[in-house]
Amino acid sequence: MRQVVGYGTPAIALIALFAIQFAALREDLLGFWLGSFVVMVVGVLIGAAGELHARLHPAFARVAERTAYTLWILPGLLVWTAGLALVLWRPDDLILGRGLPLIGALLVGLAVFTQDRELAVAEDAGESIVLPKQLLSFLTYLAAFGLFTLVYQIKERSLISATTTALVAALLSLVLLRGSGAPLSRTFLYGVLIGLSMGEVTWALNYWVVRELVGGAVLLLIYYVMVGLIEIVLRGELSRKLLFEYFGVGIVGFLFILSTAPWRP
Repeated sequence: MRQVVGYGTPAIALIALFAIQFAALREDLLGFWLGSFVVMVVGVLIGAAGELHARLHPAFARVAERTAYTLWILPGLLVWTAGLALVLWRPDDLILGRGLPLIGALLVGLAVFTQDRELAVAEDAGESIVLPKQLLSFLTYLAAFGLFTLVYQIKERSLISATTTALVAALLSLVLLRGSGAPLSRTFLYGVLIGLSMGEVTWALNYWVVRELVGGAVLLLIYYVMVGLIEIVLRGELSRKLLFEYFGVGIVGFLFILSTAPWRP
C-alpha cells in the first residue's frame, strides 16, 4: 500500500497539472480566481496523499510527535507553485506548457522520496541524514521562492498578498523546523511568528516598485535568515558568531540582489 501511494502521488499530480494547464488555456473556462481555488484544492489532495504515504512508514510512530500533520505541506505547496504558475502565465508553448506539469510532478515525487528517507533515519541509526536534509531544504526553499515570486507578481492589495505570503511562510517553516527535534507545538508557534513577520515584510515591500523576481528573491533571503536563526534557537545552539554570520549573509545577499539585476521595472 505504501508503495502504491508513493508512486501514485506524483502520477496523480502530473495528471492534475496537465488538466489545469489545458483548462487554463481557455480563460472563459478557468479564470484566475477559480483556477487558484482549483490549484489550492488539488494541492491539498496531493499533500494528503503525501501525508498518508509517510504515515504508512514503519518508523512514523517514533517521530509522530514532531512530524504529524506537516508531511502534507511540501508536496502540496509544490503543486501550488506549479499550478499557480500555469494559471497565471497560461503557457501554450511546448517547452513551458508541457514542462511545468512535468517539473511539478517530478518535484512532488522528490518530496515524497525525501520525506521517506527522513523517516528512515528514525528507524535505522546508520541511515545518512545529510542527503535527505539537504534535499528537503532545497525543495522547501524552491517552493518558497516560487510562491513568493508568484504572489508578488499578482500585485494584489496587501491584505491578500501579505496574508498569502504569511500562510506560505508559516507552513513551509514547519517543514524546515521539524528537523530541529523540538516538539510540534513549539515548532508551530515559531512557524506562526515567522509567517506573521513575512506578512509584514510583504506589506512593506508592496510599496517598493521592483520586478517580481527581485521581490521574490528579497522575500526568500529574509525568510532564509529568519528560519536559520529560529532553527539554531530551537536546537539551543545560538551564539554571537552564528548571529553575525546570518546577519552578514542577509546584508551581502541583499546587496548582491540589487547589484546584479535591473531591479527597477
